[in-house]
Amino acid sequence: MSPHIYTKENKAHKQSPKKTISQTDPNEKFLLNEISILEETKSVALPNFLPRSAFLSLLQYKVKRVSNIPVNFVAEVWDYNETVVVNIMMHHCDNYPPLQSSTKRAVLNLISKMKEQSTSRVMEIIEMEEIADKHKFK
Repeated sequence: MSPHIYTKENKAHKQSPKKTISQTDPNEKFLLNEISILEETKSVALPNFLPRSAFLSLLQYKVKRVSNIPVNFVAEVWDYNETVVVNIMMHHCDNYPPLQSSTKRAVLNLISKMKEQSTSRVMEIIEMEEIADKHKFK
């Protein structure tokens, strides 16, 4: 790979810590939401089995928490692709200054369109999954 691909911006982007779903906010009490849902659904039930309403509540909560992760991931992937492709194209156009601006503009326009298509497709898939889950667990 060309040394032009790795920029300071990319290195800083890779090194920045990301908060994952498994990490919790120190101010947020551990499993507080789950405990409150279980307390609300206390009833006569089989031991070691989660009541259906509690399960559905927890499932919907977890799905809402993770539903934005794929959209953010797609955006990050396309941002990285944009950086790589623009750097490679500019490297190959170094000897042709008149082509640089039009090439860069064309690449950015194409990647922008592809990013929009990917994002809308991912959002469509997430919506279909949410609708399917609602019908499945009725």
